[in-house]
Amino acid sequence: MAADILGELRDPAASAILLPLVVHSSSFVRAAILRALKALQVGASLGPAIAALGDDHPAVRAQAVGVIGYLKLTEALPSLIHATRDGHPNVRLAAIDALSFARNDAAAQAAADALSDPEWQVRAVAAETVGRIGQASVAKVFIAALNDSYWLVRQKAVQGLGKLRFERP
Repeated sequence: MAADILGELRDPAASAILLPLVVHSSSFVRAAILRALKALQVGASLGPAIAALGDDHPAVRAQAVGVIGYLKLTEALPSLIHATRDGHPNVRLAAIDALSFARNDAAAQAAADALSDPEWQVRAVAAETVGRIGQASVAKVFIAALNDSYWLVRQKAVQGLGKLRFERP
């Protein structure tokens, strides 16, 4: 709770208290610390967040992705792309959603690759993210997503095609 309150204060100086606790023995505390750091959006949290992507607990990894995504730093893009292939769907989902800030082919391709994820929730977020990124280079993946087994994925694919103003050749 203390970490959440420090995050709600939005005072970057609170990061000096929080950063050393990113390696706390409790995964619950580590996740809470990362959640607070996400709210603070302090550049010094990038290194600890990237390190936390290797944590054993998916909740910690998902919160680390949140920190990285909120910082919106291009140099962190490879870490986010790597997290799109995490073993836990919640981490993949968070990473794919976080890619939205990057308006480049690498981010678009990583989100497009996630359209084949076994979890429909991840595929739906991937379709939405590809649409938000807006790279026409991956428009063809939306065509395949129109045949997805889950209706929400198909809907997000149609919306993405509309955003790209895609016309079938």
